[in-house]
Amino acid sequence: MEKNAIKVYIRAQDGAYLTGAGAEWEFTVDRRKAAVFDYVHDRIAEQLEGLRRDQGIALVVERVDPKEIHESCDQCEQLVAPAKAFFDGRKFLCGDCRE
Repeated sequence: MEKNAIKVYIRAQDGAYLTGAGAEWEFTVDRRKAAVFDYVHDRIAEQLEGLRRDQGIALVVERVDPKEIHESCDQCEQLVAPAKAFFDGRKFLCGDCRE
């Protein structure tokens, strides 16, 4: 399922990125601090439409380049979720190359 997940940032019209969690949301110009959302699982389209409709707030979705949030296996170059990557002290490996 993770392969098909579409990770996104949410941005204000001025380009600032949504950051925070729970009740503590704000915007930042520093993309490294931006929250990353799963477009489908977090129901981003529905939530942004609700904000636009109910409060007149128009936010923009920006797709995250998978290379920004995944490790690349140093042996086969496959993208791997950080939690599934193995670091042997010299290089990052995917599960297949680790074996």
